[in-house]
Amino acid sequence: GAEEEARKEGWVVKKGAIVKNWKKRWFVLFDDRIEYFLTPNKKTQRGKIFLDKGGHITTATRPTIPFLLQLTPSTEPGERVWEFQFFEEGEMEAWRGAIADVMTIRRRETEAIALRSDGESSTRAFYRPGFQYLKGTSEGRKSCDYDLSSDEDEEGEEGAAAGGGGEGSGGADGA
Repeated sequence: GAEEEARKEGWVVKKGAIVKNWKKRWFVLFDDRIEYFLTPNKKTQRGKIFLDKGGHITTATRPTIPFLLQLTPSTEPGERVWEFQFFEEGEMEAWRGAIADVMTIRRRETEAIALRSDGESSTRAFYRPGFQYLKGTSEGRKSCDYDLSSDEDEEGEEGAAAGGGGEGSGGADGA
């Protein structure tokens, strides 16, 4: 496949997950994740951090670490808090901004209802449990909550249409 374009690359010092020492790694930020390597030649990958789960990144300080970022990639309970240290504020802020931009884009896509405002179905759909989705159909907009347990249960459209309705009703898309 085609080489994916990196948004940002550079040396970052990260705290280990099990052995809590600091390790220098070559970080590469993509549109949905960070990959990190032993060296800039990217031959030896050491890990990935996915940034599409609605987490957050903040600056922090400790007496011995003036420039520290804390990344929580997900809102899941017990999610690892990644720590990255920098030797200058400008570099820390550049990474914080770039990672925050990716997380904001991913959050918007996840929360976007997979229907464009002109009523055509979008080619991309994002699934999030417990979220009401709108599905483009030839009859208009229909709310779907993807309850897989009731596949054969075809009794009427009332339940499925409760949030949206038929042609021109506006639905629950919040536009």
